[in-house]
Amino acid sequence: MAKVNFGIPFVYKIGWSDLNTWYIGCRVSANCNSTDLWTKYFTSSKFVKEFRKENGEPDYIEILGEFLNKDEALQFEKKKLIENGVLKKQNWLNRCIGGLFFDVTGRKCSDIHKRNVSLSKIGKKRKPFSEEWRKKLAETSRGRKQTPEAKLKKSFALKGRVFSEEHRKNLRKPKNLSLEQRQAISDRNRLHRHTEASKLKISLASRNKKLSAEHYKKLNSGYKKANEIRKLKNITWKEYGNE
Repeated sequence: MAKVNFGIPFVYKIGWSDLNTWYIGCRVSANCNSTDLWTKYFTSSKFVKEFRKENGEPDYIEILGEFLNKDEALQFEKKKLIENGVLKKQNWLNRCIGGLFFDVTGRKCSDIHKRNVSLSKIGKKRKPFSEEWRKKLAETSRGRKQTPEAKLKKSFALKGRVFSEEHRKNLRKPKNLSLEQRQAISDRNRLHRHTEASKLKISLASRNKKLSAEHYKKLNSGYKKANEIRKLKNITWKEYGNE
């Protein structure tokens, strides 16, 4: 019968104190032992490997804990990484926590990578956002103002953009909004007032603009409908606009 060897999972910390650079790792493989650290085992991180090659051996080596099983070791490693905020600090060589939280600060994807990501998502429907997710998104977005540079970039990106016929049809499709959603939109729009600069922009953009016969027909129809409502309620146009 073959002999079965069991390792002792451990969590460790290494560092270059003169350079104030650190790394926390975990070893959970079969036959692993804390005595192997920096004698037989030099971490599996490619970032540590590159840093070590350029700056030499670490002067700080510490075993943070030894454990009876793999799960306990991994949980302890995760705890230490979160406590030290390794993904928010430049002086840590760790780039993820448990393989889930990746640090992408300062990294730029190549055009090929962006294209591959785009192609991989074509034809795939994303899962609908949960109500909790929507609330969090609304809270983080509320009150956020775009910088003039961001607005200018968006403006340049949208200029000359031509929508396909299918896209236009999708935009025209009526949205199935609840009464609460409709009321919220109505309340928000009622409080909105254009600035003088905004009014001037709209005025300049509308000058010499030729409208189609169909467009005139829709405008006339909308005006007639609004006028009927105004007369039924016996209110002025100004009061109608403030409703």
